[in-house]
Amino acid sequence: MSPTLRVSPPSSLNSFRDAELFIHLRQHEHQPFSGNGSKPLENILVIQVGDRPVQVERGLTAKQCREIVSKADVQTAQRMAAVEARVAAVTAAAVDPNRAVEYYQLQLAKARADEEISLKLEELPSEEHHNLLTELQQHHEIGSTIFYANTKFGGSSRFLGTPWPNLKWWPYKFNDKASSVKNSGVHVAYEHHWWKGRKLWLIGLPFVQFEDLGVFGMNDTITSYA
Repeated sequence: MSPTLRVSPPSSLNSFRDAELFIHLRQHEHQPFSGNGSKPLENILVIQVGDRPVQVERGLTAKQCREIVSKADVQTAQRMAAVEARVAAVTAAAVDPNRAVEYYQLQLAKARADEEISLKLEELPSEEHHNLLTELQQHHEIGSTIFYANTKFGGSSRFLGTPWPNLKWWPYKFNDKASSVKNSGVHVAYEHHWWKGRKLWLIGLPFVQFEDLGVFGMNDTITSYA
């Protein structure tokens, strides 16, 4: 069993939300990025290239996912590796609460921009969200994602362009809610917080959508994102 962090709150905690994060960090048990060490985590790959049909692959290792994607675009496969490396580095650093809070504060600035875009989505019918993602792709090197609370892109929605370890936290407040998705670029959704559990790779070159995450057993289960 991993030890629980036992530290005093750092001086950089200057808001209620920062304090809430710190409490969660103290309860966080650091685990290897690849899972329990005895079995690779299941990867599900959803990829669409141009106007080709959506390709869905299940039960893959991360390496197998990259090999499939590299056949379509080598640079995209390299970006997948970069996403995994970044998540692993942040997870390792999170055992130091000061560094974890610094990371949170930096990401929070980006998350506020995501919140503004989510508010804009509320003013548009879901049919126009594709156009918004295409427009934003000009500004997001890796891409961006819209999750929907209901299947077929219904219900409330959240825009995400920022890696986030726990979708329960403000400003997203969308953990265990996503039932459908629209995605541009390279992203991965995780079953559990802090990028743990099963992984759903979403690769849109330039765009992919899926109207029912339940077919992957990922309906109302997504809790973190990168």
